Amino acid sequence: MGRTILTTFAIGQRYEALWRTYCQTSWENYAERHGFELEVITKPLQEDQRSPAWQKLCLPEHFYDAGTVLFVDADIIFSGSSRNLLCKLASAGGLVVKRLGGKQ
Repeated sequence: MGRTILTTFAIGQRYEALWRTYCQTSWENYAERHGFELEVITKPLQEDQRSPAWQKLCLPEHFYDAGTVLFVDADIIFSGSSRNLLCKLASAGGLVVKRLGGKQ
């Protein structure tokens, strides 16, 4: 099945500092509790003039060897009782997973 990556964007010194101050501990605890690898992206994956939201389109290429990538907005703080989002979304029928290479 491969690795499961929990990721977000905190691009730029200001946003990275805010994320590290307010969110980092909760994200690390959440990732460890659910067996995810945490990767916070602090530099653009592709340099261009488009909105930073376009960077999400670069995630499959960036994480080409991961089994699953879970992207969550950087301003989220996970509580100690936060459930595994992948299990929650899949059981609700609200998650469409397309694996790289065309496998679902």
